[in-house]
Amino acid sequence: MKKLVIFDFDGTLADTSPGILYCYNAAAADFGYEKAPVERFAGIIGGHVDEGMQRVFGMEKQQSFAAAEKYREYYNQKGQRMATLYPGMETVLKRLKEQGTKIALATLKHERFAEQMLIFLKIRDYFDGICAFNGKSDCTKASLLQNACKTLQIPEKDSVLVGDSVFDAKGAETAGMDFIAVLYGLGFQKKEDLKDLQISAVCKTPDQLLDAVAAL
Repeated sequence: MKKLVIFDFDGTLADTSPGILYCYNAAAADFGYEKAPVERFAGIIGGHVDEGMQRVFGMEKQQSFAAAEKYREYYNQKGQRMATLYPGMETVLKRLKEQGTKIALATLKHERFAEQMLIFLKIRDYFDGICAFNGKSDCTKASLLQNACKTLQIPEKDSVLVGDSVFDAKGAETAGMDFIAVLYGLGFQKKEDLKDLQISAVCKTPDQLLDAVAAL
């Protein structure tokens, strides 16, 4: 069994889609863009906001940086409080802790939101480490995972990432750790979405995570 389980946030720990979509559209509206349909956000959530602005609304890079800052203003005002913990997730965290497993968060959500959202969802005490986007262009999923391992002094080979998107799968591969894909989140919807990715296990519900971790 792995000594460290690292969780992605959006679509893995909690359903944050209502707040994310609200903030994307609100920020884009400030720059004159029409509200985007839900299907246009496929594959966007979990990545960098500025890149999402470029892909969803067709913004130029410089404008997307400004829109990302507006997004974070809206997220601070309202979006972060629109998240809900997935059913059964707290039980998973509790049992991992009871087994002596270290737990960390690695998310491209801005660091000024990550900890306060864990507090809002009442699960902060389960986490031994929090690694989140620091605003620097070289901050990637892989670097966050490596930082979590370094901070908690647990090698990548003894760690596993739980996530719901290609961003997570690629980050885990680059960092050199196992990856458990979840299908209940915002990214992967079916097993076909996992084609050509390095996957150690697949979980359709949070309650399958404990067995998946134990089997590694």
